[in-house]
Amino acid sequence: MTSVRQRRSRKLFASLRGSNTSRDDRLALYRFIVCRSDIASTNDLTDIELETVADQIWSWRQTGHLAEKIGQATKENTT
Repeated sequence: MTSVRQRRSRKLFASLRGSNTSRDDRLALYRFIVCRSDIASTNDLTDIELETVADQIWSWRQTGHLAEKIGQATKENTT
C-alpha cells in the first residue's frame, strides 16, 4: 500500500470513528458513494474512489449529515 493510499485510508477511518457503524454499514456507504455494488472491502476501491469516499464522508461528518447518509446508504443497500 502506498503512503498516499495509507493517508486516504486513515482519513476515511478517522472520519467514521465514533459513528458506531458496522462493517456492513460502512460497505453500504462506500457502495452508495461510488455507485458500485461489488465492493466487499476498502481494497476493492481504486485510489481515486478511496479519495472520493474519504472526502465525502469527511464532508458529511463536518456538516453533521453523516448519520443521515449512513441511514440512506443502508436503506438503499437493502432494497
